[in-house]
Amino acid sequence: MILNSNSIIKFFIINFLVLLLFLIAYFIVTNLPNFAKPYGSLIFLPNALRVICPLVFGLISIPGLFLGHVLAGIYLFQINSLELIFLLSVEGTLVGFFSLYILKIFKIIDLNFKSIKFEKILFFVLLVSLLHAIFAFLIFDYNSNESLHSLKFIFTYFVGDFVGGTLGFYLFLKGYKYFNMITNH
Repeated sequence: MILNSNSIIKFFIINFLVLLLFLIAYFIVTNLPNFAKPYGSLIFLPNALRVICPLVFGLISIPGLFLGHVLAGIYLFQINSLELIFLLSVEGTLVGFFSLYILKIFKIIDLNFKSIKFEKILFFVLLVSLLHAIFAFLIFDYNSNESLHSLKFIFTYFVGDFVGGTLGFYLFLKGYKYFNMITNH
């Protein structure tokens, strides 16, 4: 890949946009009345970016997602353990790409964004949500001094990620179609 000024500018714009949207989504979620640490929220909007970024932007969005996870862990969740912040940030960043890779191996989804059916997106959101819930529980359980209720943790993370990912992707699709309609007329 040859780097030129346009590709560098595109890289920074995409990652700044991902970081900004990620922090806004985290800020909204942490201010919802049903948000409870460490069990999460029943509408977890940042999961939508874990779904959208691998499909739309690809690997170029990894730095923005990772930095968004780190800043959210430090400033919004006030996590004091650097090990926990690092593990959760790596897991949260890579779970969408890992899920997409699994679906690509089994030929369930292709990488042509315009031809993907919404049912396959729902399955992708389901897989991302399930893997994130399990991995986050394992990371929190490993780093926690207190006992976590495993089923409650995994269930609330899964439901919150699935609802937030589905809602966020639906809104993204509506905005994408609206933007295409405006630019084509």
